Amino acid sequence: MNKLFSYEGLYYRIFSFIANLILVNLLFWLSSLTIILIGPALIALYRTIYQMIKEHESAVSITFIQNLRDNFKRGLVLTVFIPLLLVGIGAGTFVLFNITNYLGFLAIVFFGLSLLFICTFLIIYSVYSWPLKKAVHETFYVVLSSSANSIILLVIPALTSWFMIKWGFFLFIALGVAVSACLQLFFFIKVLEENDEGN
Repeated sequence: MNKLFSYEGLYYRIFSFIANLILVNLLFWLSSLTIILIGPALIALYRTIYQMIKEHESAVSITFIQNLRDNFKRGLVLTVFIPLLLVGIGAGTFVLFNITNYLGFLAIVFFGLSLLFICTFLIIYSVYSWPLKKAVHETFYVVLSSSANSIILLVIPALTSWFMIKWGFFLFIALGVAVSACLQLFFFIKVLEENDEGN
């Protein structure tokens, strides 16, 4: 019984991990208050949680701020790249729908693949220090070679947000973004990253 509640026990580790997620979530919301910091904040969020999982990082506030500072320029690229990509996807889908009704299915496929790309790209670009071109190339490879895994990466935040908002909007604000990112990264590490290391 003493082992269960000890510093190295399961109880302490679980609640310490949850407390760290709440802290990272709060730091993300505070960083995102200025629109220009949304990109750096997303990278800091994913990187910090990635380090919590892989390296058992516990000093999350220091780690988050360091990741935010170290990836400021990369984050600005993300702040510009994602909205431009969303505008391009919206325009492409609109054009395909309006050319002819027969291209409606193609427009839906294009829109779906684009969402998979954005979701997977956010994780890859945030976790690895690759240049934009390499991150885009690797994201295309992941989405096209293992679409089922990319779909899961997209579904995880949608389901997490839905469940948390259903339980209470405050729960989503307190934990939603960090829990979604954490579940995505658990899946990403176990399925995609470890498979690549094994090959």
